[in-house]
Amino acid sequence: MTELHWGLIGLGAVVVAFVVVYNTWQEYRRRKLAKELLDIEYGDPLFDGRVAPKSEVDPLDELLQPLPGEEAFGAPAMGAADGRVEPGLPRADDETGAEDVLEEGGGTGASGDHAAPGEKRDGRITPPPGVDYIAAFETEEPVPAYRIAESTRDLAGKMKKQVFRIGYDERLLRWETLSEGGRNEDRIFRVGVQLVDRRGAIPGGDLSFFHLAMRELADEFTAVVQVPGVEETLEAAGKLDAFCESVDIQIGLNIASGAGVFEGKDLRLLAEAAGMALEGNGRFVRQDGEGNVLYSMINRESPAFSGDSLKTLATRGVTFLLDVPRTPVGERAFGQMLDLAKHFARTLDGSLVDDNGAEVSEALLEPVRLRIIHCQSMMAAAGLPAGSALARRLFS
Repeated sequence: MTELHWGLIGLGAVVVAFVVVYNTWQEYRRRKLAKELLDIEYGDPLFDGRVAPKSEVDPLDELLQPLPGEEAFGAPAMGAADGRVEPGLPRADDETGAEDVLEEGGGTGASGDHAAPGEKRDGRITPPPGVDYIAAFETEEPVPAYRIAESTRDLAGKMKKQVFRIGYDERLLRWETLSEGGRNEDRIFRVGVQLVDRRGAIPGGDLSFFHLAMRELADEFTAVVQVPGVEETLEAAGKLDAFCESVDIQIGLNIASGAGVFEGKDLRLLAEAAGMALEGNGRFVRQDGEGNVLYSMINRESPAFSGDSLKTLATRGVTFLLDVPRTPVGERAFGQMLDLAKHFARTLDGSLVDDNGAEVSEALLEPVRLRIIHCQSMMAAAGLPAGSALARRLFS
């Protein structure tokens, strides 16, 4: 062998030795960091503030049948030694109007970031099992927010459910949305995906993909990560989806014209007099004082309502709609909607009919009212109050 051969062999041995030493050093750093972090009891949105042994009771069963005296969404999240409290979802009886950690409506699926909404009330309430799959990260050194956002940009585009990213500001002691334009740096951050919406539960393949992506993200930032198991999460999500399906109903009251038609300008006049406003989705909506939609009115024919179409519109019918899971105090909202539908019918010389065109009697309306009460009572007992921020997320 020539001197060149011996030199190449020696160089290869040096490279191999360097790789072994580097990997050993990296493993040592991770073990040291993990030990330091696990010695500190941090609150976590998945474990009500502390890591607890696995319960023998199904977590969703606890959700659907809360114990007497318990909070609607479980025990309040416990703060860590540094005063940090995990983000959570709002209580139905919260009237403080406090700002959400993450505002509803910033969601992604395929197009942007979703923020899991949360409200304050003597600390935060943790989300029920099966609502979100949350990966909890902690690093030794702060990571720029924009880097976390950039690293998860493609992931958010590939998921069929909403994705959110939040980081904990240790100086201000609060959670903030992570964006690609963010200038803050965080050691503690969360990346999560919503598991259930009106399209159903997240597919197993999507959740496995997300789980693997979280492991890779931890490697990228040399972070300690806690992620729930995939199988048990899918099981809980499936149960929650089945429950949501059982209470997911919409009530429609049809007003049909008689021999003539309803004119758009008359419909607009009556709707606006009743406090309804025309929205860009082609319907008139009635909202409460907090901006929650109570019920809406749509055209039974084409086209949908718009500022221009109403000037010349002539239709043979309209429909009032009440989305039961998304409407707070559904029985009261139904009563208001029914009164308004009757007022429209009298004023426009129309009639209240079912989908087949048969007139609807008072006797047929009572079972509808009872069904609304039943569904919303089930939701309240399950810790998912109708019309709450959590319900609006699940039934979107």
